[in-house]
Amino acid sequence: MALEIWYKLFHAILHLHAPKKRKRIKNYKQPEWFNSEINKARKTRDFYKRKNDHINYRLWRNTTKNLITSSKSKYIKTAIQENKDSKHIWKFFNNAMGNKKNCPYPVTIKSDNKEYDDLSDIANIMNNYFTNVTDDIKPVYNPLSNKYCEKIDKFVKTIPPDNEFTINYISCADVHKYLNMLDPSKATGIDSIGPKILRMSTDYIFESLTYIINLCISKDIFPEQLKFAKLIPIHKKEDKDLPNNYRPISVLPTISKIFEKHISSQM
Repeated sequence: MALEIWYKLFHAILHLHAPKKRKRIKNYKQPEWFNSEINKARKTRDFYKRKNDHINYRLWRNTTKNLITSSKSKYIKTAIQENKDSKHIWKFFNNAMGNKKNCPYPVTIKSDNKEYDDLSDIANIMNNYFTNVTDDIKPVYNPLSNKYCEKIDKFVKTIPPDNEFTINYISCADVHKYLNMLDPSKATGIDSIGPKILRMSTDYIFESLTYIINLCISKDIFPEQLKFAKLIPIHKKEDKDLPNNYRPISVLPTISKIFEKHISSQM
């Protein structure tokens, strides 16, 4: 209940100060390897093309290609040597190779010899597939040998009977720290509150979140709102119309990460 009220207040304040708006944005952003020398060569190439000067056009066309190839090569070397973020490097490689994913979700899906293009139908078909895919996996039972069973029994007997795992209450300082540790580039969960906005709101929400988390710890519960995940289908291979060619990625509400970090710190 406390988290539900918190969500309503946060969304109301967010809508008041930063309402969602639809805006068409043209992409004028140039790739990181693009520089003024390439821009100048490209303009010169286009100038001679408009003048129908084929000799100078071919000359500057080749010059532009060579400058682009050289600049890309230098950028790749620098990225590998200095940048430890593999995600950033692979993003560049995919763009350079033309592996851009214009639409990350399936546009049509085939199921029971029928083709569906309605978004609601596609979502339900994908959800049913991901939910039931484990039914096709036969359980494998590998009984432990007596040798390992004896080791486990021996270890269990060394643990005092009153030894229990308890989760300590979290401090305001820790909640503040964990909020600032959130990666703003990560996806937003089903609650529509992403890590970027939470991180920006740290100074205003850390005390209320501390109260809610400690309330959950005292009552030995984990909020239902934080158990629901947004399922994103990621294409693996081959035909994009078949559900079995996708793998699911679950995106939980970002606030659940604060719980996770606190519990993980005590393991």
